[in-house]
Amino acid sequence: MKYLKKTSWFLMLATVLIASCSEDPDDNTPENVLCDGAGSDSYLPLAMGNEWVYSATTTTTHTVTDVATVGGQQQFTVEVVGLNSYDEVYTVGSNGDVFIQSAGSSGQDTNYLHVPANPTMNQEWLYTISFDGNIVRKVTSLSATVTTSDCTYDNCLEVKSYDGTGDFLYTHYYVRGVGLVRVDYSLFADHNLNSVTLN
Repeated sequence: MKYLKKTSWFLMLATVLIASCSEDPDDNTPENVLCDGAGSDSYLPLAMGNEWVYSATTTTTHTVTDVATVGGQQQFTVEVVGLNSYDEVYTVGSNGDVFIQSAGSSGQDTNYLHVPANPTMNQEWLYTISFDGNIVRKVTSLSATVTTSDCTYDNCLEVKSYDGTGDFLYTHYYVRGVGLVRVDYSLFADHNLNSVTLN
């Protein structure tokens, strides 16, 4: 009887050890964060320390360096370092829309829709940020495919931007859980995501 009890106890212990060793603590995290993201549903997942590195003519790094609560909303400061260095300030609406803060044409701080949480085809909005002038953004695809040197992204949100006269400027491609993965410019070298850190 003692032998059976000892055997049962050892079998139970072995089962627990095997189960705990086979469990992957990162089971819900994709193996390739650059291509698959880290589980967020946002087209621009913002969190302290998140960082996106893009290659073009020069390398540009976007890093979330500060998170604060302003007027009941979370505000994210993103430091952009590249050919030029500057800060961008984003807020996230209650429905998940991401807004960018800009001085705009009046000189007053204004929040402009940057990336909708639930975009619809042909959705348009005014995007009068200070360094781009009067432009319009338009959703032109909800299922674009984009290939970079590291990944092929399916089901991308494609947003085209046009100037005040309706001339095409550039196209942004966003992936849920990853963020901005590519910018196609009409006059400059394309901008491709080649490294990401997501918290």
